[in-house]
Amino acid sequence: MEKSFFKPEYDCIIIGSALAGMTAAITLRKKGFDNILILERQDMPGGVTTSFVRGGIELEASLHEMSSISSKECPLSVRKFLQENEIDVDWMKSDVAYRYVEPGLDCLVHSGENGTYERAAHDIALAVGDENGEIYERVLMFFHDCKKVYDSITGLADGKLLDIKLIENHIDLIRGLGYSLESVLKAYHLPSKVERILSAYWSYLGNTPDDLPYILYSYIVADYIGYGPYLCKKTSHELSLQLAECCTRMGIEIEYHQEVEKILVSDHHVVGVRLSSGQVLYSNYVISGAYPNTVYTKMIEPQEEVKKEAFKMLNSRQLGSTVFSLLLVLDQSPEELGIDTYMTFYAPSGMNYKKIAKSYHSSHDYRYTMNVCMNIVNKDCSPKGTTIYSITALPYPDGWKNVTPYNYETYKQRVAKEMIEMESKRLGISLKDHIKEIEFITPVSIAHYSKSFRGCIYGYKSCQNDSIGARIMTHNEELFIPGLAFAGAHQYAGDGMGPAINNGMQAAMDILSQWNKDVPAPLKKLIIKK
Repeated sequence: MEKSFFKPEYDCIIIGSALAGMTAAITLRKKGFDNILILERQDMPGGVTTSFVRGGIELEASLHEMSSISSKECPLSVRKFLQENEIDVDWMKSDVAYRYVEPGLDCLVHSGENGTYERAAHDIALAVGDENGEIYERVLMFFHDCKKVYDSITGLADGKLLDIKLIENHIDLIRGLGYSLESVLKAYHLPSKVERILSAYWSYLGNTPDDLPYILYSYIVADYIGYGPYLCKKTSHELSLQLAECCTRMGIEIEYHQEVEKILVSDHHVVGVRLSSGQVLYSNYVISGAYPNTVYTKMIEPQEEVKKEAFKMLNSRQLGSTVFSLLLVLDQSPEELGIDTYMTFYAPSGMNYKKIAKSYHSSHDYRYTMNVCMNIVNKDCSPKGTTIYSITALPYPDGWKNVTPYNYETYKQRVAKEMIEMESKRLGISLKDHIKEIEFITPVSIAHYSKSFRGCIYGYKSCQNDSIGARIMTHNEELFIPGLAFAGAHQYAGDGMGPAINNGMQAAMDILSQWNKDVPAPLKKLIIKK
């Protein structure tokens, strides 16, 4: 029997209550869409932006730091969006952007305030023995050039990269298109040690510096280093709950334990969805949190409505990173354990990009990790005398293609042992002797919990032949089914919690654009507020 709480028809149905999906719903509601439905297969909102409890201690599942926040006095895009919608998250800023460690090199890079980079430039120059000399000036110049690109990207409202005004007013952005991070760094004539420190964030973006677009990297560096990384004091679940509460406050319907099995298309236009229960819900517009790989190959009904161009797009794009993360609760405080840094990038064999990438294409022996101690920024995140510590690698999904239900536990334990031993050696302590609780987040657990395609959390790999600039220019051409848009890491803004908010807003704009062009009869009664 059909459930009575569903309406006969919706202005838009959103698949998934992750950050992007809820942001899309909020944006559409403010633009005049009255009947919006979010369908979530889990019993809580947020997707992987969540937390869980082990041994009575709440552990962060995914969000170690967030970009595009900054201070209340100098808010960036995400904080502005949250403020505009009366979403009050308790943010905590990290004074340190990151620490980079490899054999013979250890550099602590501090974050700036409201877009300043002098302190970070000083840190890096000092680490290579040139505190206030030429290297300092060149590093500072690199940061300032990244900031110019950042300002251009954040200032673009319409995304028309071929507009003559863009060329006139955003020359630094235009000049950086087509170049890799590695090629741009070479232009500053910096020592190789400095290049390695500056490129530390590359793993967060899922590609090595020789193929990673400079434009994308400069945006991340300008944000995290100039304004600082921010954490949710009450874990990322606070952010998810606040967004869900905002949706409810605005009259947006969220229904949990509702899995969408099919997106229904008729006469080349979306007409609704079918749930796993068999119930059909009607709408001319659907925003999907599921990857296009899953949608176009399994979810569109009938399959004949999927254009060949959609499959060509899928075949031309590489999946970004998935994740293997160990979450540890340790039985002593950070001070007792000698842990004094919030975020550390560690390359135990040196920063050899090719070897690290090769290890990421395997199922173990990861040679580059991100190690986070939440207590350094949020002293109250765990009981007194304990520490929450995570060790994370960002492998590619193909490394786990041979994992089966029969060997999964063996793989998981092998990687965990390697990572704990590697990080114990760096810290000079035996982590395994201090573990009170341990939890694993693997590509398999991500795929199981979120149904993310092959456990991928980083969307499509951004590379020289498939950069964010190119994706923006071809974006409208890749909306292959009228009435269907996508919200998630697979959107062109890419991965991360901050970009998820921007991706959600973009998905809403995609729907609004389609609505304005060709209004299906059932929705002509809508009045869009400009």
